[in-house]
Amino acid sequence: MHQEIVIGPSFIDFLDKHYVPFDYNNPGADLLTRVQEDIIFLDEDRVIDDAIEGKILELNNEAIMTLWTAYVDRLTKKRTPITNIKDDSIDVTEAYVSMNTLDRLNIKKEIKNNLIKEIKKAIGKKFSPTSIHDYLNPSLKNIIIFDGRRINLKKGNSFPFFKYLKVCFRNTKHVEIIDGYLVQKIPKENLISIIRRIPHDSKILIKTLSDKARNMHKFGKDKYHVNDVLDEIKTKYPRKNIELKTFSDKKKIHDRAIICDNWQIYMGRGLDFFNLNSIIKYDTYILFSSR
Repeated sequence: MHQEIVIGPSFIDFLDKHYVPFDYNNPGADLLTRVQEDIIFLDEDRVIDDAIEGKILELNNEAIMTLWTAYVDRLTKKRTPITNIKDDSIDVTEAYVSMNTLDRLNIKKEIKNNLIKEIKKAIGKKFSPTSIHDYLNPSLKNIIIFDGRRINLKKGNSFPFFKYLKVCFRNTKHVEIIDGYLVQKIPKENLISIIRRIPHDSKILIKTLSDKARNMHKFGKDKYHVNDVLDEIKTKYPRKNIELKTFSDKKKIHDRAIICDNWQIYMGRGLDFFNLNSIIKYDTYILFSSR
């Protein structure tokens, strides 16, 4: 499973307007496919469940009722308690449950400013739900990951890569970082920042070119040594289990990628594609592939 989300009656409203039976190429079908990949959080008092069922009855749409009955048992669900809520409206309940999840993704049909104000007044914190449109078609700022999501990056974009990696690294026990050129300042600093975010109990394998192979493929020789990079990382993070594997043939390490238990993250360039301020230095792309 990928991320923790909360849905409610507006989810059913969206299906009512967009789902077409026996047509798998429509937004309703896309939404159903996506939510099956995530973990749906509900409240222990079943307030959200009752609101969803009430919306289905209100619509009196037999196709949606049949659809929900067929899908509800396929969904991965967890529950959380709700206490001390000043406003027990369904929107506030959904927001409160979302605040108790790792991803804080309350998926709603549409987002209005008065809704955000209502939620803030009730829970005492600013919280903005995520529209179904942004859930299905996320922008750079939406930390939403799904199989096949490709993010095209332009030079100058601000891209919160580490926030995406935080989701991917969740509960992982193994991480491979593959990049032939990791010794210079920016890729090395980015590598160190990535390793800092990997769980302490994970085994980390860094795959890169040997010094001889790296200098063979670059214009002129550099002054760096890959083992020095490893020593620096181990000094910073002595508790982490880190192994280095070098290659003498560039063909064996052409792809730049970060691979963990549940995700493969392919990069169009090496780890020099962004700086420590998360600004993109070159046009490139990121591709997420589930394992």
